[in-house]
Amino acid sequence: MTPIEERGVSVLATPIETEAKPKTLITPLPERAKPQILSTPIDSPQTSMVLMKSSDLPEGFKWNVKEPKEATKVGEHGQFGKIYKDPTQMVGTKEVWWTKDRAGHGGSKYKLYKETKEEFKWMADLDETGKVLVNKHKGPRGRDIDKSRINWKGGEK
Repeated sequence: MTPIEERGVSVLATPIETEAKPKTLITPLPERAKPQILSTPIDSPQTSMVLMKSSDLPEGFKWNVKEPKEATKVGEHGQFGKIYKDPTQMVGTKEVWWTKDRAGHGGSKYKLYKETKEEFKWMADLDETGKVLVNKHKGPRGRDIDKSRINWKGGEK
């Protein structure tokens, strides 16, 4: 099997031998394009999938990447590592909290959260420059971080 060009399209040619004369089946090769993540919602809470919704973030939002030492409060979660309070940037009236992405799936370097009374709610995954990764799959793990499971390092809760 070797790629060939036919009518200006890259194809993969596979010779097929039959009792009659040999035939070649032609299968178009996918064009080089950016990968897309497609998902089908599943109605099971254990396996549900969510694509990032930007309703919490303004169009074109970009987080200004910070050094951990700039944080005004720091907590540590056993599974998700340190969570830092952003000293300057907000989303509307909501303070921004961030973590370094330990898994790094899909090019994610940071995760942004907003604080509620009981937990930190995930808002977006970000690349190394602070740009929001849109249409990125977000599974249930790490979507919400329970505040009662955080060991507070710097400042008050």
